[in-house]
Amino acid sequence: MKPQRLRPPIQPFIEAETPYEEADYIILGAPIDETASYRRGARFAPQAIRRESIHLETYSPRTGLFLEDLRVADIGDVEVEAQSLNENLTLLEEAIGRIKEDEKTPIMLGGEHTVTLAALRALRPQVIVSLDAHLDLRDKLLGLKLSHGTFMRRALEELEHRLIVLGCRALSKEELQYAEEHSERIRWIRASKGLE
Repeated sequence: MKPQRLRPPIQPFIEAETPYEEADYIILGAPIDETASYRRGARFAPQAIRRESIHLETYSPRTGLFLEDLRVADIGDVEVEAQSLNENLTLLEEAIGRIKEDEKTPIMLGGEHTVTLAALRALRPQVIVSLDAHLDLRDKLLGLKLSHGTFMRRALEELEHRLIVLGCRALSKEELQYAEEHSERIRWIRASKGLE
């Protein structure tokens, strides 16, 4: 059964119009940018990604698949505007959890990095591979315990996973110390060096 509290997409991602019940892959948007520390606007990303997707080709020479070979549904954006960040993350977690319960693969279009925490809570992976210039392991950022720069630390505190970060180029002394203290669970690859 499709998650509730959704705003239909103005235009589906690459014209993905398979009905939810028949789809294997489910695209949903997470339009949040409540803790942005530089420029706001990530909440518009899901619709912008969909709008630009019309320029993508539907055949992959790497896999030999056409989009028509896949059963993909775009169910729209989770409605998040009137709640707090924690409530919004709960709504996202519930939507992703419902998709997982229906034995479908969720594909989330963010929003700021904090939305990843909702997906991690719902999916509970054993290993996370993060392609990011930052570790996002601060305890607080701009006075917030939960933000785009702290969500991965919150995830490590809550969940029993290992973290591999590829492409890290900027981090705080606090994050470096935390990563070293938890080296049995955290590995990171600098943008110009090998595995730490």
